[in-house]
Amino acid sequence: IVDGSLPLTPDNILVLAAWMLQVKLAKKKTTSDPVKFDLKRHLPAAKLRSHAPDEWKRMIFEKHAALNMDKRTKIECKRLYLEAATKMEPYGSTLFAVEVDPKANPLGLPLRLYVAVNAEGVHLQQADTRTTVRSFFFTEVDVVA
Repeated sequence: IVDGSLPLTPDNILVLAAWMLQVKLAKKKTTSDPVKFDLKRHLPAAKLRSHAPDEWKRMIFEKHAALNMDKRTKIECKRLYLEAATKMEPYGSTLFAVEVDPKANPLGLPLRLYVAVNAEGVHLQQADTRTTVRSFFFTEVDVVA
C-alpha cells in the first residue's frame, strides 16, 4: 500500500491511516504521551506530496474521530486494515509490465499495461493509474481438454 502498488481513493488512504493511528494511540502509556505518526510509513509515497504534512495529519485525525477509532483496540484496527487491504483487487498479485503493439490491439487497450496475476485470475491494469481495464477470472475460464 505504501509503495503505491494498489489504487487507493483519498478516502481509502485516510481510513487505512486512521486505523494505523489508532494502533499507535493504543500503545501510548498516558494521554500526555506525544503521538509519533510517520506519514512516510503510512501513506503512499506518490500521494504524500499532494498535501502538506500538517494537512495530512489534520485529515487523518479528523477521519480517526469521525470513525470513532478511539473505541477500537490495537488488534481490531490491525485486523480491519488487513481485511481492507486483502479485499483490494490487485492485492497479492504478481505484476508484469507489458507494452501493447498498437497495430495488434483489437480491444483498444492502453499501450502500457500491467498484467496482474493473483488467486482470482488475470487482470489487465492501466500502467499509470493502476486501474483495472479488464479481468479474466479463473472461475470463468473454460478448460479445453
